[in-house]
Amino acid sequence: MRRAKGQFRAVLLLSALAFTGLDQTRALAADQPVAAADLGCGVVVMGAGDLYVAGFLGPRVCPWPQGPWLLLGNVFASAGRAAIGLVVGMNQDGQVLSASGDWLQIGIDYNGCNSVSASFQGNVFEIT
Repeated sequence: MRRAKGQFRAVLLLSALAFTGLDQTRALAADQPVAAADLGCGVVVMGAGDLYVAGFLGPRVCPWPQGPWLLLGNVFASAGRAAIGLVVGMNQDGQVLSASGDWLQIGIDYNGCNSVSASFQGNVFEIT
């Protein structure tokens, strides 16, 4: 009887650790860069939808240096959508896809790279 209780507690403890580990893995994935694009500015989108932008100092050709990376906003918040899943990718046209199938289009102010917007285009699972 004591052995069965001990095994049950061990299974319960391991299950709790596994669930905690999964939550930490999701949190880490949200803080990881998912995609980058050159949309007139350097753009990086993170798993949770945060958008980092870096403009160029001087003309947009080498050897002029790139400016500092700035957090300009969140693609989900800008589009007025709740983040159901993490961002899974972005193409070179600034179209972002989330794990839930939400398709968002990023708009960047190319004059100084100081503002970003996003609009909801639809859900690819519903569209198909």
